Amino acid sequence: MRPTLITVPAGLVEALRDGVYAELRNVAEVVIQATQTGGHLDHPERYDQQRARACAACALLDLIGWAGGERYAELQVDLARHRVVLVAAFRGARDDVADALEDVVTGRQTDTGKRKAITERASQLQEFVAALEAQAGDAA
Repeated sequence: MRPTLITVPAGLVEALRDGVYAELRNVAEVVIQATQTGGHLDHPERYDQQRARACAACALLDLIGWAGGERYAELQVDLARHRVVLVAAFRGARDDVADALEDVVTGRQTDTGKRKAITERASQLQEFVAALEAQAGDAA
């Protein structure tokens, strides 16, 4: 099968990394909750889906790089291999920036520079997530 590549713009690579880390946290929370309900030692197969999600997130972090804080170039990602985590990570990033955008709209964020940056980031993420979902065949 030929890879289906999608280009993540350089300006969104850090948001992608943050979203992948959030996906790992979500997986950990599900596993923690499962261990608290009991029966988890007798049925380890209950963790197969979470283990697969964690491995997929780690594979994407291997591609992106685990550490942040540097300048990024655009990134080519194989959509067939990374679709689930990629979509989840960018949806999470879009939701996070939507919260910040609400602060702009309601006037809680008053710094003009930050307001402009948040508005631009929200627009860029919304546009990219819509394109990603269309290409991934995974409408919101």
